[in-house]
Amino acid sequence: MEKIEINYSIPDQKSDITLETWMKLEKIATQEDIDPDFLQKKMLEIFCDLKYEVSSKMKQVQIDEILGYLNKVLGTKSELHQTFEFEGKKYGLIPDFDKNITAGELIDLDKYLEIKDYPRLLSILYRPITKEEAGFYQIEPYSATHTKFLGIRYDIFEGCVAFFLTLYADCVAATLKFIPKAMKKMKVQDLASVERLCLSLNGEAIPSFYSYFPMATSPK
Repeated sequence: MEKIEINYSIPDQKSDITLETWMKLEKIATQEDIDPDFLQKKMLEIFCDLKYEVSSKMKQVQIDEILGYLNKVLGTKSELHQTFEFEGKKYGLIPDFDKNITAGELIDLDKYLEIKDYPRLLSILYRPITKEEAGFYQIEPYSATHTKFLGIRYDIFEGCVAFFLTLYADCVAATLKFIPKAMKKMKVQDLASVERLCLSLNGEAIPSFYSYFPMATSPK
């Protein structure tokens, strides 16, 4: 029997995966009625550079071993990175995010989250650092221009977006409490319609980060 030499590599941690690589899998994984076997083969192809014509000749026990290791890597929790370097430039998360986020930034964040444009989403949350001193830093003002973050480490993206959605949900919850009181103070009668509008923005309506990434593990 002819022996087949198979070369492949497995990412040891999420930092070995780029956002662009993950988006390739996410596009497939979120399709309706996706075949599990097909998804597994695409995982091998995308993460390990194992083409289908090669993986189909491998023993199932080998495939299961690789997939088990991949799932272990993908199931690890990603921490929030306050700053990072990318292509020779240092970037920082919006300082005091919950206090300094602008209405324009929130509107664009919501828009890009909805259409799953993750590189643009990330380039709003992180911008080039213009000044840094004693642990504090300033970033460029938001100008609706976007860094091409496709090649960024996936763990940076995942940690940041999980953090962002938590704060976003808190902001919405606070808004839900504030608006009805404000409307009553303004003596607006049709509170029911206003409350219905607010409820369309509550935590349940916000797309879950982990529904976008079905193979990720929600942090404990």
